[in-house]
Amino acid sequence: MAASIAASLGLVALLLAALGIYAVMALVVSHERREFAIRIALGSSNQAVHVLVLGRGLRVAAAGIAGGLILATVLMALLSNIFFGVRAFDVRILVGAALLLAATALFASWWPARRAMTLDPMAVLRS
Repeated sequence: MAASIAASLGLVALLLAALGIYAVMALVVSHERREFAIRIALGSSNQAVHVLVLGRGLRVAAAGIAGGLILATVLMALLSNIFFGVRAFDVRILVGAALLLAATALFASWWPARRAMTLDPMAVLRS
């Protein structure tokens, strides 16, 4: 029972992380519409804008994942003394969580990057 509750809370946390990354990336794209429009108007390819937005999202996610791994390692060491069966350092769990969050960040950054890629430079620059 406790394991299913913990798994449910983990899924809710993953969903909140994905929504947070999406919201931040959507905000970045909306604030930097003019920059992306100028890049496209000056000859940058849509693919380059797509890669730029995805790269920004993944850099932010990588910083968060690195900080989370450090904090998780410390907390796992503390919890190993309290809970039975929790090892002080479990590489499989840490790598699995990091990969899952990186995939979530990639998926959450994809839609705003796609939207930035389809900007009409003339319409954005006129507004």
